[in-house]
Amino acid sequence: MFKQEQIPGVMGVSDFTELKQTTITIRGKPFEHLLYHYRLAYSGWQYIQIF
Repeated sequence: MFKQEQIPGVMGVSDFTELKQTTITIRGKPFEHLLYHYRLAYSGWQYIQIF
């Protein structure tokens, strides 16, 4: 294990996720979407948006 030091305001992690095993429907029709997830390494603050 290497010690990891998170410094405030330096690192964020960002990715898109496709939920392949989950079906979302709106009024009975499938809703194709991606989830965008962003997380700040130091504070753990997170943001998620649907695309």
